[in-house]
Amino acid sequence: MTKSDYSELLDFMNNLEMASTGIGKINILRSGDIIHFKGDGKLSALDSVKINLGTNKVEIGRYTLPFKENIDNKNDSAGLKSKWKGYEWKFEQSNNQNINSAIDLFSLVNKEYELSVGRLDKSGKTILWIKCRELSNGTRSVDFELPLIF
Repeated sequence: MTKSDYSELLDFMNNLEMASTGIGKINILRSGDIIHFKGDGKLSALDSVKINLGTNKVEIGRYTLPFKENIDNKNDSAGLKSKWKGYEWKFEQSNNQNINSAIDLFSLVNKEYELSVGRLDKSGKTILWIKCRELSNGTRSVDFELPLIF
């Protein structure tokens, strides 16, 4: 790849913009310290998400995500076209203990669940971003990313 090609690739990547793929209905419910969701249609995937304000942990299905970090995204040229601040929770589990297990993809088992929530600077809207990925014996059994803006 030439320097010019690389520069063109970076320019392309910096000008990507996320676009809406649809509109749906989500009910955000609170019971004590627990925030949970009830979504219609494709958004019913949110039904298994619970944010526990008391313990500062998130549950997605059978996985508990500990708090990872505060987010202060100062990049307003990325896909969201806005700076934003928020919070991230993440669960990771892998049998990748050494370089040999990383090389043999067919024996690799990896689970990664992540939830981010924050506020977009430009619009003041809330972003809720869920990523779920599981790799087992070289095959992705779970792989979705759901960014929501409301």
